[in-house]
Amino acid sequence: MPDSSPRPIDCETVARNLWEYLDGELPEERMMEIAAHLRDCLGCASHAAFEQALLDHIAMVRREPTDLPALEVRVRRALRAVELAGD
Repeated sequence: MPDSSPRPIDCETVARNLWEYLDGELPEERMMEIAAHLRDCLGCASHAAFEQALLDHIAMVRREPTDLPALEVRVRRALRAVELAGD
C-alpha cells in the first residue's frame, strides 16, 4: 500500500507557493505538503504567519468604510489649529 503522507518539500518551494497556499488555491496534495513543512520549519512558519497577518490586515482595512467628508473636516481642523498656533 503506497504511503499517502505528504512528501517533504524545501523552503524555496514553500516560499514560491506561499501566497497561493494562504489563499487556498493549491491542489490538496500541495496544500498538505506545505502544511507539513510549516509544522516542522520555524523559519517558514514565521514567514507564513507574517504574510497571513498582512493579508488579514489588508482585508480588515478594505472592509472599513471610508468617510471622506469626516476626513476633510478633521484635516481642516488640524490645518486651522496649526495656523492659529503660528500666530
